[in-house]
Amino acid sequence: MNTSHIRNVAAILTLLGAMACAPRLVKVEYLRLKNITRYETHYQVIMDEIYPVHNLQIKVSKVCAGNNTNCIPDQYILTFQSEGYTWFHDHEYARQLMFFTDSVKIDMGIAVQADISSATPERVVEWLLSAVPPEFFPILADSQVLTGTLGSVEFDIPYEERAAWREMIPSLSESVE
Repeated sequence: MNTSHIRNVAAILTLLGAMACAPRLVKVEYLRLKNITRYETHYQVIMDEIYPVHNLQIKVSKVCAGNNTNCIPDQYILTFQSEGYTWFHDHEYARQLMFFTDSVKIDMGIAVQADISSATPERVVEWLLSAVPPEFFPILADSQVLTGTLGSVEFDIPYEERAAWREMIPSLSESVE
């Protein structure tokens, strides 16, 4: 075996090892007793230290029936986690969610309050949920520009930071129905 061949094999093995150690963008979990597969991104900060919200994070999830490696869900779920004052709890208009992409405006309606936890009377953690139909999610995930508003709070989610979102979109040729 010549030295260039050995170097090529070593480079490939190093690359495969690095890929195996790299953190996954999407957590995939099969729940055998419920017979569902759950996909979930990590929370990502989309805004920090802006009144009335001191920290706004978002994650995306989907659930599919059976043990699927690739599926089109009934809906994608956006989970917003807010740390700050009881802004979303006290004001329904503060939960009005809209997205603006390269070519379209998507009115998501009122996000549902999922939970609230109080550290102090002035500082709470709130969770809001919004369902995204599968036909709209690829538009949000793949647009070059994505700006959102949650009530009066405006935020941007750069294209690079939505790589995990794009991983959750199955290609139609690989879809398991």
